[in-house]
Amino acid sequence: MIRFTSNDITPGRVYGAIKRRVLDVPHFVSWRLTPQAEEERARWLRSKNKHNDETCILIANGPSVAAMDLSIIKNKISFGVNRIYLLREKFPYIPTYYCCVNELLLEQFAADILDLTVPKFLNWNKRNLFGFAASTVFFRSRFAISDGFSTDAIGGLYSGGSVTYTALQIIYHMGFRKVIIIGLDHNYREKGIPGKTEVRDQRDDESHFHRDYFPRGTKWQLPDLRRSEIAFKRAKLAFEADGREIIDATVDGQCEVFEKGDFYRLISSDLGTAK
Repeated sequence: MIRFTSNDITPGRVYGAIKRRVLDVPHFVSWRLTPQAEEERARWLRSKNKHNDETCILIANGPSVAAMDLSIIKNKISFGVNRIYLLREKFPYIPTYYCCVNELLLEQFAADILDLTVPKFLNWNKRNLFGFAASTVFFRSRFAISDGFSTDAIGGLYSGGSVTYTALQIIYHMGFRKVIIIGLDHNYREKGIPGKTEVRDQRDDESHFHRDYFPRGTKWQLPDLRRSEIAFKRAKLAFEADGREIIDATVDGQCEVFEKGDFYRLISSDLGTAK
């Protein structure tokens, strides 16, 4: 499967890719030369294989999550991403770990993210919005024509067009043996050019689990599903090469990369307990 079609390669998209790389130069340098970055790398080193051979749940943000009973995993080890904290309106539950890489989300919802008390993994490029705290660990986002899969987060993480992919690299780094994914619906009502920044004019967000996930007037980008599928295949190969596994337990999910499983049956097996 190729990542781009002729329709995907537009002047605006090429310009945006070049601009991101130029703007990234100061962050690239600071990650290698500043005392703050040295401390972040040391923290990643300490977290290596912290959860060796354990199982975790990775909660993506598709609409299917809204219909699930997540109260049954409140004492299990889990990762949440992006605006997962909006689930608190339905379940008084926050995942064990939190991850966000998308710069638009980090910029627009920094206050919400700062309020989270769980360990947070955030994009180094937006560190100025959050400062340096014990509960926040920054990672370096890697730009490349083709996404790799980082088995050691110290060297940086690839986005793969999906925060789910970034989280999978963190999960691998921390040593988890099995990952159960939910909320990976892999389907968006909106159509258009992947990666193009737009201002939402719809009243309700029907592509995520909460109607105000991306409310009217906020900036967002249509995900690149082709890119994420290619990246997910890399994640699957990396996990399997090390005797690990990724199971997609999303209800009616449309991603066909990972092995499918029943969520409620899986959580009654070998899920670890949050410490």
